[in-house]
Amino acid sequence: NFIIYLIKTIIEGTTTINVSATQDSVNVSNSLTVTVTPKPNNVTVTKTTFESTSDSLDEYISYSCDKGGGTSNPAINGEEIRIYQMDTNQGKTEGGSITISAKNAKISSITIGSSMATKVTYSLDGGTKSSNNNISAGGKFTLDSLNNGSIKFTCMGSSKTERLYLNYLSVTYVLD
Repeated sequence: NFIIYLIKTIIEGTTTINVSATQDSVNVSNSLTVTVTPKPNNVTVTKTTFESTSDSLDEYISYSCDKGGGTSNPAINGEEIRIYQMDTNQGKTEGGSITISAKNAKISSITIGSSMATKVTYSLDGGTKSSNNNISAGGKFTLDSLNNGSIKFTCMGSSKTERLYLNYLSVTYVLD
């Protein structure tokens, strides 16, 4: 357990550990050299063309879209993900959504972009939904100073001219 603790406390580089003991009046010495490669910090992955409504950006970050209260299922069109507005005819109060999830990592910053003007809410790790945030046509929306395992963006547009047409997703994360 001591060795495991010691390895966890080494940030990077090579350390030699010398162990000495006496048994039956005989000195026994051994040394152990441990090399630790640090985990990368602040890795950023960015996607600007989409082929699927559910995919991985790399081995740590994935996304998945959901119809929620939208008028249609999320769909790919012109290398964008169309996330539809709320279906007010059915009494829905929010549209479709996209959830970005981290595995063995924490998201520290995230930016989404939309080719259509819209408004979105977000929730962190399944928590309380934010108020509406506007994204202009061709614009982006960024959340910084995060330490979360998942972020859900929900389209809050109420007409076909306020859909989230996701054309940009950039996630910065730190490994656990």
